[in-house]
Amino acid sequence: MLAWEERYYDREEARKEAREANTLENIRNLMETLKLTAEQAMDALKVSKEDQKKYLDILKG
Repeated sequence: MLAWEERYYDREEARKEAREANTLENIRNLMETLKLTAEQAMDALKVSKEDQKKYLDILKG
């Protein structure tokens, strides 16, 4: 892998991690402020069913 490809990959991975962290924060905020379940909060945020399982695992962990 070339150096520029590695930097690109690292930046893309960092963006993905930031989006996931932001989504988790939004889920927790909706759960706290609106007293929603995790599933309700994710539905409100239009999180895909595929990703919901991942976030549920993180929230439970």
